[in-house]
Amino acid sequence: MFRSRRCSNLSLLVVCLLVFLPALAASGHSQTTKTKEKSCGDYDTQAQMNECAARQANEADAALNAVYRELLNKLKDNKTATAKIVAAQNAWVTFRDAELAADWPVGKDENPNAHYGSVHPFCFYEELASMTLERVRKLRAYLHPEEGDVCAYGP
Repeated sequence: MFRSRRCSNLSLLVVCLLVFLPALAASGHSQTTKTKEKSCGDYDTQAQMNECAARQANEADAALNAVYRELLNKLKDNKTATAKIVAAQNAWVTFRDAELAADWPVGKDENPNAHYGSVHPFCFYEELASMTLERVRKLRAYLHPEEGDVCAYGP
């Protein structure tokens, strides 16, 4: 009888562990994700996802404009460096637009959503934000070159 109870208690322990450990882990995970900002892909509708991605692309663009103005201000006394940065930024914008157009090619007056579906704005704005944030990192590196990096931006 004692042995049977032991097995029963052991079985109960195993069942409890199998049932409650995932729940405890999930509750800990949900606590950490509650403090984390919701990802655009976590919204319930495609329209909400598209709006979120567009908002993030606009925020990235605002960050890009701010760091670009800061860099131009830093270089205001160096006309050559300013001209080169302006030319590079204009070329980057042209490249960005061409790259996005190549990712989802459509004719001049065609609606990309007709070809790629209602998810197209989400994908487009996600990529736009990603490219823009990468450019922000590049321009910030010009503003604040890493100490000791002999290949860092010069002016």
